[in-house]
This record gives sequence, C-alpha cells and structure tokens, in this order.
Amino acid sequence: MSTYKTDCLVLAKRVLKDADRVYVLYSRDHGKIEGKVRSGASSKSKLAGHIEPLALSRIMIVKGKSLETIAGTALIKKYEFDLDVLPYAQLASEFVIKLIKPGISDINIFNLIHSYLSSLEKYNNIDIVKIITLRFSWQFLRYLGYSPDLNNKLSKESKELLDACLAKRSDLTKLTSSTKVLVELSNFTKYYLHYIGESDFTTFNICFYGKIS
Repeated sequence: MSTYKTDCLVLAKRVLKDADRVYVLYSRDHGKIEGKVRSGASSKSKLAGHIEPLALSRIMIVKGKSLETIAGTALIKKYEFDLDVLPYAQLASEFVIKLIKPGISDINIFNLIHSYLSSLEKYNNIDIVKIITLRFSWQFLRYLGYSPDLNNKLSKESKELLDACLAKRSDLTKLTSSTKVLVELSNFTKYYLHYIGESDFTTFNICFYGKIS
C-alpha cells in the first residue's frame, strides 16, 4: 500500500455512503485527487473538522484501487470570504471537477487557484470580484490549451478586457469596465464554457446571473 504526503487545495466534498465523505483536492504534486474519509461526518472521526473545502492543507494520501484514502491532514491556511463572494470561490471547485482529470499534475493550475482564492479574500467590491473571476476563468482555460475564437463579435472594449484576462501578468483591479462590458464578456465566457464543457457551469451562472440557468 503506497502512502504519500502533499500540499492540497481542498475544493469540495460529497456524500459517499452513510457517514463517509469524498473530498475533491487539487494537489501541488499529483494534480486532481478524489480522496475518501471514512466516517468523515461522524464526530468520532479523527479527521472530523480538520478537513473542509476552501482550505490549503498538507494531506497524507493512501493510494487505493478506485478512490484514494485521506489518512491525515494538517491545515496550512483556511480561506475566508464575505458571504456574497463565497460563490465565486466555489467556482474553482466546479472548474476542477468538470475540466480536470485525476492524476495530471500542473503547478500552474495549483498556483492559479491559490492566487485566485487569496485575491478573493481581499475584495468585497463585486465588480472587481467579477473581473478577477473572469481572469481566473480564462487563465484556467489557457493552461488547459483552450483559446477563444479571435474572430468573435465582442466589442473593442470587451476584447481589450479579454486580452487582459489572457495576459500572463495584468492588474485587473486597475481596469475600469462598464457594466455593459462586464455583461458582454460574462455572456461570452458563459457560452464558451458551455461549449467546452457540454453543459452549463452552475456556479458561474449563480455568480454572474444570480440563478442556476
């Protein structure tokens, strides 16, 4: 039985059966991991309360045939968000769940998610949060090898914001974008995500439209 430790971004959890829980992690060294915690919902579990989504933790993983097992965890950082910013943070989880296959490591994606979550902690201005989120979305897609159609019908202002989102370095908090530009680029991003994911991204719709569909 193989065991290893790695720094992980804890992104989401779901019920496996009874009190068992499965956690979706993105690790620095091993990419996406789905690890189970036996009796994770039980107060008697030694890991209960020590591993929760939207945190950076050092985690001990025991390799399994279908699912890995989380055998130990040490919290490094718990990300803290205002309530209205929380859905934007949860978008990172949906991106990893829908777009990343287990076992393919990319330190750029690990650093991007960490940077994104850290940035969201700093702001409660939703317009700035939306710009940061659009940049995160397009940077994430860029690392996966996707790029938008350069012949798209975006306005000049929206193309400039998209170019800034795709740039390796850009301080988007200094950009001023009208509501019209944000709406236009948000719509374009929504349709592009639907195209590559073959379904809507629920969290993206909640963040930018306040509804599931």
